[in-house]
Amino acid sequence: MATDPLTSAILGLDRLVAESAAFQARVEAADDTQAREKIDLFEYDESPAVLGAHRPFAAIWPKQTTWRSVVGGVCNEFDTSGTLVLLLTDKNRHPGDKPANRRASALDFSEWIGTVIQEICEHAAEDDQLDFHVVSLGEEGGPDRTPKADEPGGSAWWAQFEIHWGLRGE
Repeated sequence: MATDPLTSAILGLDRLVAESAAFQARVEAADDTQAREKIDLFEYDESPAVLGAHRPFAAIWPKQTTWRSVVGGVCNEFDTSGTLVLLLTDKNRHPGDKPANRRASALDFSEWIGTVIQEICEHAAEDDQLDFHVVSLGEEGGPDRTPKADEPGGSAWWAQFEIHWGLRGE
């Protein structure tokens, strides 16, 4: 169990993603323990061959963390908040260059990431310490599909979310 705010936030998001039924179904995990095998923390191997074999998966890393003093003097108290990045990626499940394939692929990926984020938001409110304020697609966050030539076995989808968090009073 983590005692510092940053690690608590990372592990809290890791737990929420692993417990998502939509994430578990997509990565073919029987439970949250198996789902965690498909969640990378801080880094992931970006080589095309490894990415192709590892998809679908999630990755979590910190973007920014702030410790802000709320009471000064002898009794110094700090509130902690920050932003985590959540990457969700999967292979193209409807390969082909026909418009119907591209549309089915886009909607399939959108449905998956939307459901994962919805489940994270629903269960985040049940957490007794971690408080997610905002979940948003980053400026460059997609969703987007990689070119077919860049991926073994065809194109892949990715979306990068920013999760803004704060810790509730202890």
